[in-house]
Amino acid sequence: STLITVAAAAADATPPTITLDQPVNNTNTSLRNITFRFTATDGSGLKNATLYANFSGLFIANQSNQTGLTSGTQATIFVNETISEGFFIWNIFACDNAGTPNCGFANANFTLRVDRTPPAFSNIVKNISDYQFYPIQFNTTWTDNNSLFGYIFSFNRSGAWINTTLIRFDDVSSAVSTNITVINDTPGTVLGWQFYANDSAGNLNYTPVQTFVVGGIVW
Repeated sequence: STLITVAAAAADATPPTITLDQPVNNTNTSLRNITFRFTATDGSGLKNATLYANFSGLFIANQSNQTGLTSGTQATIFVNETISEGFFIWNIFACDNAGTPNCGFANANFTLRVDRTPPAFSNIVKNISDYQFYPIQFNTTWTDNNSLFGYIFSFNRSGAWINTTLIRFDDVSSAVSTNITVINDTPGTVLGWQFYANDSAGNLNYTPVQTFVVGGIVW
């Protein structure tokens, strides 16, 4: 007689490999609704994936994706609710389609900061000299609960506002925006100026419009 040996295939006991894609680690955002993107890979295919986060204070399941998951293809989970301001951690828990599903998280959590508070301004000043052909220095102090990103100086002469290019802050929580402009306008002309500033989460604020009259002899 002939002995036939049949080798049984080993059961899949390996959970999916998960890469967290977006938001990238240590992201600062002002968005109210956030899309989380990830890539899960598994030889048995994917059954479902769930976003875990501590938005409520506890690290728990938040939203799930149970359709359209393809191994090795980026997938999304959209949080359609307002996430409060603060620091959070998040991860993806995914299961494969093995006979007995294998599940697991990505190797490490990602950190996310939600910040919707714009920078605050104070000490809006210019130097005393405002005569024709003299330089004037304009300053405003800015503070932020996170980190300042940059500022723009806006100047109104002849009724048209002209903006400088964005000038970067050094990712600090307190700084002074500065501009020095030589005034060539006719004495007696009313000029306006203001600063705009944003933080690293994209929150924007701006000072009230300031005005002054160009000094000198009016012919």
